[in-house]
Amino acid sequence: MVHLEHHRLGLLTVANDGSTGAARVNVYYSSFSGGNDDWLISPMFDLSSGTHYLNLNVALTAYASTASTTFADGDFVTLMVTEDNGSNWTELYRWDVNNSPSATGDEMPEIDLSSYTSMTKFAFYANSDTSNIDNDFFIDDFQITTTSLGIDEASRSQFTYFPNPVNDVLTIKAQKAVEDITVYNMLGQVVKRQAPNTMNCTVDLSTMQSGAYFVQVSIDNTVETVRVLKK
Repeated sequence: MVHLEHHRLGLLTVANDGSTGAARVNVYYSSFSGGNDDWLISPMFDLSSGTHYLNLNVALTAYASTASTTFADGDFVTLMVTEDNGSNWTELYRWDVNNSPSATGDEMPEIDLSSYTSMTKFAFYANSDTSNIDNDFFIDDFQITTTSLGIDEASRSQFTYFPNPVNDVLTIKAQKAVEDITVYNMLGQVVKRQAPNTMNCTVDLSTMQSGAYFVQVSIDNTVETVRVLKK
């Protein structure tokens, strides 16, 4: 079980082709392990205020390849949600042989999260019971917003950030004031939070251990999250 690397990097995922920042889960049956049963889990999101919407992109390739492929019969990946920290999960969307994503990335239909009004986690559950087809499933551009996004709107990020990887200080430049910045570690724990209320700001990561972090940025009632590597 690993935590979801969720990002806002562009309209389409370029799967297994350079460094796109996409999260990946392998969908493959192994007789040694008795199958394939993997999870990618997000940090906790507070959906208690207002209506929220979920948008993301996915891609499917043959294992360690950029080649197009399809799910095998019986193989699938589902998007799940929980409001009790994982004791119970509800399926929101499923990808299988009937709707296999392309290798260059497809948008998932936007999901209205208005029925969720508490602390909420999301997860991608991958299952393969008997297949001998080895596939990689990618998730990118994961974002939760308070306004519905069309395809054109979803393709535009509201800020840039650099450098990545970062040694000490991450710089964020936006078109509007950055209202809030929250940094999560890979366990989904908040390790830093600030409210700069400026278009250009910095995040001091110098005291943090090397590794991957999620930086969640709130601008004009829209939340985007990027993955940053700390050297």
